[in-house]
Amino acid sequence: RAVGEAFEASLVVAAEEEHVEESDAEAEPWEHFHGKLHVASQFFQPKRYLPTAFPSIIETLLTPCDMTRTLLEIGSGAGAAVFPMITAIEEQATDDSPPRHYLSCDISPSAIEHLKSINTFDCHDAFVCDVSIEGGLDDDVADDSVDAILMVFVLSAVAPDRFATVIRNCAKKLRVGGSIYFRDYGLYDMSMLRFKKSNHVNN
Repeated sequence: RAVGEAFEASLVVAAEEEHVEESDAEAEPWEHFHGKLHVASQFFQPKRYLPTAFPSIIETLLTPCDMTRTLLEIGSGAGAAVFPMITAIEEQATDDSPPRHYLSCDISPSAIEHLKSINTFDCHDAFVCDVSIEGGLDDDVADDSVDAILMVFVLSAVAPDRFATVIRNCAKKLRVGGSIYFRDYGLYDMSMLRFKKSNHVNN
């Protein structure tokens, strides 16, 4: 029995190490992009259309309640999506609005470092994580604590066999009545067709 338990334990450790190696490998191109290219050139412009595209996020964050309302953005990069959303929410907030907390995460440490350096909101925090691995959010976000989750061009950067993991990780962080909002590429749209198959996450 002891040998069997030791063998099972070794399998768990090996699986965890494999996940870490996979996560590091998947993070590498994004770290290169944000560390070498994005921060210098500001590749992504602020997505100021998001408050208009997702007005229910604003409504949710400003609906009176007896707890802090929380918005979590997955795959934030350096803040092109989350900052316009925070700005719109805070501009519409009144004295009757509940306290608000904003969270951003990305797989790239350079992106999060840059995001923190330009953040001007005291109610906003950011952290590095890989949401495509099981429990990827558990160290930083409590279960049943988030009212809205935003993912902008995130799933298209994740291998299709990890989609379910990403959604599971997000879903368990949502409060009852919470929602996941996402925008992404459509099948066979121009953004997909202009990329060579060798550059696809999955062919």
